[in-house]
Amino acid sequence: MNLAHLMKARYVGIKDLKAHLSSLLEINKPLVVTDRGQPKHFVIPYEEMLEIVDILEEAAQPKVVAQVARARAAYRKSGGVPVDMKRLRGKLGLA
Repeated sequence: MNLAHLMKARYVGIKDLKAHLSSLLEINKPLVVTDRGQPKHFVIPYEEMLEIVDILEEAAQPKVVAQVARARAAYRKSGGVPVDMKRLRGKLGLA
């Protein structure tokens, strides 16, 4: 799974989802379900959900939580230096 894949999810209205559920699920791609143009639900393939759960479990480990807390404290102490969004998007594969 890559984050860019999730960020490029197909938008589908709830009426279209109801009418074409089987064919939309066969595509095996993330979907953002909208109601009157507003995002309401996010549907992802099962394997991608398992991977997300693994990532969340890893991120909840005490060592990782402590590292994040230290990084946040350092960020606040530094005065909150802005992040170069172009560089960040490149690192995340979104550029």
